[in-house]
Amino acid sequence: MSQYKTGTATVTNNSPTVTGTNTLWLANVTAGDSFTVAGDGVMYYVASVDTDTQVTLSAPYAGTTASGVVYAIGTGFTVPDSFPEMSQGDIETATIFTRAMRKIQGKFSSILAGGSDANFTSMPQVGGDPIVESGSNADGEWTRWADGTQICYKTDATFTVISGGGRMEAPDWDYPSAFSATPAFTINLFPGVGTGSGAWNNAYRSQAKVSFVGARDSGFVKAVQLRIYAIAGESFVESDFVDNNSLTAVGRWQ
Repeated sequence: MSQYKTGTATVTNNSPTVTGTNTLWLANVTAGDSFTVAGDGVMYYVASVDTDTQVTLSAPYAGTTASGVVYAIGTGFTVPDSFPEMSQGDIETATIFTRAMRKIQGKFSSILAGGSDANFTSMPQVGGDPIVESGSNADGEWTRWADGTQICYKTDATFTVISGGGRMEAPDWDYPSAFSATPAFTINLFPGVGTGSGAWNNAYRSQAKVSFVGARDSGFVKAVQLRIYAIAGESFVESDFVDNNSLTAVGRWQ
């Protein structure tokens, strides 16, 4: 990270005040910059720049009282998360790296806990909005993007004939992750999978028997009911079925 390390510093155990010798801190240091004493291995942060030769740390110095020590005040941080950056010629690079890793760990811990950092709208974007969460359960799989898009999918829905032969049904699909508003929904029938009698299988191949493939009550944000209807004048026989169908719902998670 960019470092200001001109002159030397005097530090006092249990005091936040640091005194400089041959330093120009007013022009080169800003509150929020990091402060490290060479060989100490601990990073502090500048709370205020008082004069060219005095800064106040955000916490009391915990090391040994010493004068004329080599120090570094880091001024290079990432935006917007303020992770310390390393640059050629830095001193205490191990300290800088450790501090950066701890901040990254804290960021991810907050995300996984569902805290305020779980909102990725301010995250850097590479080639579009990043995926922020994905997973699976007994109801299927889902993926969420930072822009609020969510896709849920399932690949093993089986439709069977309902009494009367006018339609087929599959069990209601509970989305593996709920939507915040009405999603768009599709059923993709698997070609050529069929029936004990062959009637449904052959009719499906030519699309002659299906008048409507869709989802009833598709406005639900947590679940959907699944239906396949026969064309007028046709009906499914009891042995007809179609399995291994895929279900997809696309909508908003926030």
